[in-house]
Amino acid sequence: MNLQKVLQNLSENHIPFVIVGGLALTMYGSDRLTFDSDIAIRTIEIDNVIRVLLASGLKMVSKSALHHLSI
Repeated sequence: MNLQKVLQNLSENHIPFVIVGGLALTMYGSDRLTFDSDIAIRTIEIDNVIRVLLASGLKMVSKSALHHLSI
């Protein structure tokens, strides 16, 4: 699973998102190197968001904390 596929699936399912964190900083010229990708997603339709992310190959890290999913 890669970030491009996750972003594509979010877009195809009309789920708005923004890229944040170190990856976003590099788009603005920062030389900060990170090994993760941070995406902010509105959770108004949380069931749909979870369905799309899990279908993209993400795994739930903690059932008690829905905001922690990982590739």
